[in-house]
Amino acid sequence: MNLKRISVSFFSLLLASQMTISAQNVSFSTNKVTLKSAFEKIEKASKYKIAYNSSQLNANRSVTLSKKSDDVFGMLTQLLKETNCTYELEGNYIIIKPLQKAQTSGKKVKVRGVIKDETGEPIIGATVRVKGQSEGTVSDFDGNFTLEYVAEVAQYSNIFVRSIWLAAIATVICLVISYPVAFILARMDIKVQSTMVMIIVLPMWMNFLLRTYAWMTILGNEGIINTLLGYIGLGPYKMLNTQGAVVLGMVYDYLPYMVLPLYSVMVKIDKSVLEAAQDLGCNSLKSLFRVVLPLSLPGVMSGITMVFVPAISTFIISRMLGGGSNLLIGDLIEMQFLGNSYNPNLGAGISLVLMVIILLIMTLMNQFDVDDDRVLV
Repeated sequence: MNLKRISVSFFSLLLASQMTISAQNVSFSTNKVTLKSAFEKIEKASKYKIAYNSSQLNANRSVTLSKKSDDVFGMLTQLLKETNCTYELEGNYIIIKPLQKAQTSGKKVKVRGVIKDETGEPIIGATVRVKGQSEGTVSDFDGNFTLEYVAEVAQYSNIFVRSIWLAAIATVICLVISYPVAFILARMDIKVQSTMVMIIVLPMWMNFLLRTYAWMTILGNEGIINTLLGYIGLGPYKMLNTQGAVVLGMVYDYLPYMVLPLYSVMVKIDKSVLEAAQDLGCNSLKSLFRVVLPLSLPGVMSGITMVFVPAISTFIISRMLGGGSNLLIGDLIEMQFLGNSYNPNLGAGISLVLMVIILLIMTLMNQFDVDDDRVLV
């Protein structure tokens, strides 16, 4: 009966999230529209506000659409196709800005991986694809060895720090929640254990993308939580497009990866070991820190690795729950290969640095790991 209620609630959230997405479709009665009227219609049909500089973009300009109906971002791509502008998403704002032009010299065009504005900040989306460009991590346009793209990764150090920080917070929260859950689960009857493990794993059967969409419906300004708070005169509170929403999404999606390794280790701890500790004068707190924790350390290390590694490299969670103002390493890499800032050389350099960071962290974790045979008491 409980499983049936959980399934109905979950699919209701998914249906609500799909309704939210479909509501952001924009349609026009004619193929010829002005940018100003199109922007106003997009703002009415979606949650986004469009900002642009009138000196850089003529909003009264008429453009021809290839499709009369499209989603918000597809329609923006059509509208800006005939202009020399692009757009970036920053929270609930869509920023229209001019494209950066590459400097030409002779027959070759060389574009650096990072272009800065007048304040010295790197502009994401300012690089362009060059025909014949070598797509190597340590090679230049002519195929010669260079570490230029690896060195340019330092321009995005703030994104690396943010990714490591949020992934670490999510990992700690997962550990704090999972440890008592795994311990209680390991002490249950064997038949009950099987049922509880199935309930923990059950959300993982659903598509990762759909689970994240469900949280968008829950955390939105008109979502379930703010609606319930409104009944008692509270809110609405901004929960979507924040770092807290990103951490919540990480915890929800990766929590089973922490529970299962801990459970697999704790279930091997013989109950007689805890009884012996109590007979020798240990209270419950001492038994936890001097017996259970040392014996469960392999599960702790495995869980930390299994949560931290995907959390630091995720991009779907940060894009959908964090908006455009909470970019992580995964978003940065995806933009270099599939986004407007197409630069596979820089993307490969960022991926290489990320791989080195993950290897260093895993090496550090192995230093604290212990032989799993210790738990087979």
